[in-house]
Amino acid sequence: MSNSALTADIYTSFSCSLIAQFPDVPEALTEADTLPDVLYWAQDALIVALTGYLDDRRDIPQPSKPKRGQHLVALKLAIYQAMRDQGLSQSECHFEA
Repeated sequence: MSNSALTADIYTSFSCSLIAQFPDVPEALTEADTLPDVLYWAQDALIVALTGYLDDRRDIPQPSKPKRGQHLVALKLAIYQAMRDQGLSQSECHFEA
């Protein structure tokens, strides 16, 4: 993964709250009343959804190019994807301080 941010679509629901969803990670979806809140909870929803990817040993999707009106939600994912690309598991990596 060359980028550590995924694009989120933000739109207004029928109840006038804001909904955030990720085209690249359809499992991540959240709702809130304000833009700062929906972006905060979008990051949380993305973490929860991608935890499922990690548990299932699935690759993290490559982020699509941001389109007008989309928001970027950043996470630290590059190290996980680099390990996957090398065929390593977390138990095989030993880090020394």
